[in-house]
Amino acid sequence: MAEPDDRRDGAPSHIHIEKKGFNWLPWLLLALGLLALLFALSRCSRDDDSAAAPVATNATQEVVAATPNAGTSAALVGTAGLGTYLAGAEPTPRTFTFEKLNFDTAKSDVRAADAAEIDAVAATLAKYPTARIRIAGYADARGSEPANMALGKARADGVKAA
Repeated sequence: MAEPDDRRDGAPSHIHIEKKGFNWLPWLLLALGLLALLFALSRCSRDDDSAAAPVATNATQEVVAATPNAGTSAALVGTAGLGTYLAGAEPTPRTFTFEKLNFDTAKSDVRAADAAEIDAVAATLAKYPTARIRIAGYADARGSEPANMALGKARADGVKAA
C-alpha cells in the first residue's frame, strides 16, 4: 500500500473539479434560439400578392399606380417628377408610391389633407391618356388577414373615387 507521504514528482495524473449545481445558461440560450427561429419562420410563410409597394404601417396607406406588362424598376416617391417618370423609356411595370397619402385607422375615406396629392397625380395622368394604371391598397397588420384585405380594397376604391 502507498504511504500518505508517498508523492511522485511531476504533474498530477488527474484533477477532480466538483460541479456546483445545474448549468441553466446553455438551456436558456437554446430556448431563445428556438423562439427566434420560430418567429423568423412564421414571418417567411406569408404570401404577398403584390410586390408593387411596401406594406404601410401606423395606419398609413400607400397606393401604387403601375403600367402593365413585365419588367422591374424602382418606385418613384412624390408627385414632382411623375410626368417625366411616365414619359420615360424604362420597361413596365413601373410603380409610383404616393408620398403623403394616409388613412385613419380602420377607415377607407381619403382625408381632405391628402386629396391634393391625388388631384396632382390625376392631373398628371390626364396628360397621358394612354397610360394604364392599377391602384393597390394596403393596411397594417393589426387586424385579421381577411379584414385587412377588405380594408386595402376599400382604400384603393376610395382613391379611385377621389
